[in-house]
Amino acid sequence: MSAPIGGKPFMVRWTVNGREKSESFMTVGLADSRLSKLMTAARDGEPFDEHTGLPASELRAIKQRTAWYDHMAQRGRGHKSTS
Repeated sequence: MSAPIGGKPFMVRWTVNGREKSESFMTVGLADSRLSKLMTAARDGEPFDEHTGLPASELRAIKQRTAWYDHMAQRGRGHKSTS
């Protein structure tokens, strides 16, 4: 972890297939937590996505949330008011 000046002061950096990835956090606790999650995924042998740098399980979770949101948005557009 490093602490750049200004903005979000605590940064977690990691590499995926030689490409550097990073995320910034407001507190050292949040940065430590993120680092721990990344290290656990790596230790468990989980693949990381080359483009996003995320562990496969996180990428799946994001896609599922997006699919659910899209589904609910489509349902909302089809809903007609009865008043």
